[in-house]
Formats: sequence, C-alpha cells, structure tokens
Amino acid sequence: MKIIAVLIVFSSLLTAGGFKKLADKFEKEGFKDASWSFAVYSVSGKKIYGKNEDLKLVPGSAVKLFSTAYALDCLGPDYRIETGLYSSGPAERNVLKGDLILKGGGDISFGSENFGDSYSAKAGEIAGILRSLGINEISGSVFVDDSFYSFQAPGSWAWEDIGNYYAAFPRAFSVNDNLYRICFSSASQTGRPAELSSIEPQLQLEVENFALTGEKSGGDNSYIYSLPWINKIRITGSAPPGYCIKGAMGNPASFFAAYLRNFLISEGINVIGGSLYGRYPQDIQVKRPIKTFLSPPLESIIAATNKKSFNLYAEGLYKLAGLKCLKSIEEYSSLFGASPKAADACGLSRLNLFSAGDFIRLLNYAASRPWFKSYRDSLYYPGDELGRGHIRNIDKEKKLGRNLAVKSGSLKYVRAYAGYLRTKKGRELSFAFIVNNYLSEPAYADYAHGQLLAWLYENE
Repeated sequence: MKIIAVLIVFSSLLTAGGFKKLADKFEKEGFKDASWSFAVYSVSGKKIYGKNEDLKLVPGSAVKLFSTAYALDCLGPDYRIETGLYSSGPAERNVLKGDLILKGGGDISFGSENFGDSYSAKAGEIAGILRSLGINEISGSVFVDDSFYSFQAPGSWAWEDIGNYYAAFPRAFSVNDNLYRICFSSASQTGRPAELSSIEPQLQLEVENFALTGEKSGGDNSYIYSLPWINKIRITGSAPPGYCIKGAMGNPASFFAAYLRNFLISEGINVIGGSLYGRYPQDIQVKRPIKTFLSPPLESIIAATNKKSFNLYAEGLYKLAGLKCLKSIEEYSSLFGASPKAADACGLSRLNLFSAGDFIRLLNYAASRPWFKSYRDSLYYPGDELGRGHIRNIDKEKKLGRNLAVKSGSLKYVRAYAGYLRTKKGRELSFAFIVNNYLSEPAYADYAHGQLLAWLYENE
C-alpha cells in the first residue's frame, strides 16, 4: 500500500511538473514582462495548479461569467421578459379612441436578429394584431414608454467605444439590439474617403465621415464617435469597400415610436396623433391590455450573451436581476467567497479587477446550482458556430469539442479565458487564465492558452 501511495504522489508531481514546464515556456517566450494569473481546480474544489491566483487583473468580457450566473440565480433559466401593448381608450367603430402604448419591461431581445426577429417584423406583428381587432384608425398617438428603468453608462467606458454597437446601452425599451448599420460604397477606392451608401434603419443623424477605404482583407478599423443623447456622429479610421459598420442607437424608444406610426399608416391604419416616448402620463390609467410580448427564455438570451459576448445583453440582464434581487456583482460574489471589483457587467471597463481565483470560486459554485447545464451550455466550445472573434483560436483543430466550455475576454493588452474542461479521464475541471500588459501578438496568447488546455485534457 505504501508503494502505491508513493507512486500516486510521484505521478501527481510529474503531472504538475509537466504543466509548470509548459507554462514556464510560454511565460518566457511571450509573457515575461506581463502580469499572468491562472488557476486550475476540480469542480469539487481541489486545487491542481495555480500561479498568482489571487492577483487582481483586468479580465475583459470574462466578467460576463459573473453577470450571467447572477441572472440565472436570480431570475431562473425559464424566465421571460415582458413588453406590453395597451390602449388608453376603447375601440369603437373601427377606431381606437386614444393612444396606442408599447411599454418596455427591459427586454433587450425585442426585435433582435439574434432570435430571428427584427424591428420591421415587430411592427408588422402589431399591425396584424390591430387589424384582427378591426381597427383601421388610432385617434391618439403612438407612445413608447421606456420609463421602467434608467441606465447610465459606466464612466470608465472608453470614449472611442461609446458610439459603437458593442457599447449600446440597455434600455427599458430596446429594439434591434439598439444598433444601426452604416454601409460604405463597394466602389470606394483604397486610401480614398469611404463613401456612404446607406444607413439602416433610417435615423435622423448628422454624419461627419472621415473614414478612409481600407484593403478588402484589412478588416474593420473604424470607430463611431457619438453620445446617446445627440444625433451627431463622427466616423474615423478605415473599413473595406462595401463594408457595413454598426453604431449604438441613442434613443430606441424615439426611433420605434416614429417607425411604428409610419408603418401603421403605410398598412392602412391611420394615426391621427404623433409619435411620443418617455413616461406615459401618470394621470391616465391604462386599463386595456392588447398583447403581451414575451422574450425567449432567459437561458437562450444568456447563450447569446456568452457565445457572442454581447455587451448589451450582459448589462441588460444584470440591470433586470438587480431590480429583483438588489445585489451588486460584489455582493453576489460574496456568496461563494470571491472578492472582485466590478465596474460594469460586460467587461468593457478597464476598472474591473478580478483574479483567477475569483473565477474558480464562481465556476465551482455554478457547478453546484440547478441551472448549471444552461450555464455551461452557454459557453463557447470548439466548432460552435455562434462563437466569434479570437476565441476560435483557442482550439483551431477542434480536438476538444464539447469537452471544453470557455468564455474569453479581450481588450488591448488583455486576454482572459475561464470555464470548464472535461479531461480524457473524465475529470471535470474549472480553469481561469488572465494575462495583462503582454507585448506578444494577441494570437500568441490564444495559442499558448489553447496548448495549456490541450495538455490538461490529455494528462489530467
């Protein structure tokens, strides 16, 4: 028995030594001047390997692991968000006497292409509902109520981010993922000013376009500078000919109120009043519900949030959960012994400070919850078509498949990877890697961490 015990200890030392040797190699080659924190544990809590695991670093979008777990814990995987359609008066002789009111309840997926929907399809659905009720005229206005909650962007979000789609604010009423597209002419010549061909949906925007036409294979290197309460934008940088960039829609309630009014008129439903948005007057009691629109189940929204790293959804879900459960990420993290400093819920802020150990505590806590399957399935696995960006580099050959479930994070000089790995021997591991201020190519960070995960898969 003593011999067997010695062999087990010796084998574990060889395993840990092999991992350390590989990690030391990558540190020397690509991370020698960087801050690097990582930890690997069994989901039952047994430490396998760690380096600087309590060092607080910037994790980028890996923060979404915390905000989506919080939403699942608070609201549950089957929760659906409501958007209500009401009238302020009765329908008499084919006329709706009063206003048509669409009241937002915080559904960030309303009219989203991520769920096979669109703002035009939602307008068509509303027109169909009114026609089915025999209504061909609205004596009042079209009103979109977005007063359920307010949202203030974190002050630490970068100025170059705020006007772009990935920094769109969640609203009590959101539509079309709160984004718009600006497309450049395919006839534009490289190095010359990029000519605009369209803006969709059509918004009342004053555009200052300083963008140049880049190489066809050069990718999107453009930025939209704007603020959500003004209708003026400035475009800089470069984009390939024919490319479409995406901006953050400043006021989705105002846009959709006007769009819906015009759409109804085009469909033969006359609207006497105008289009309005904001808080519907308190002295008018809305007693006539027409339709309640329901979002997809929360677990579906969370899958889109994590697989596509959708900032709007992370912030919106966190806001909704906070209204019900009254907790911050820090307060929620204290339930399982983690102690991060969170400046937002999506990871755009460079003031977020998390350690690899914080992620391990979250991941192992999540593994014990009844919603764990929904959570693990929401993460990226090699070959997952929904995964976007650099995360595809973590296992280009797709050898790990569904054995790997990972959420990544990236900002300039920041890479993070955290999730679960089921090894060849059937062990379920939780892992977290965070590297800041590295000077190697970003692709090297993806490669190095992918190799470490592959080693764990083969040897643990």
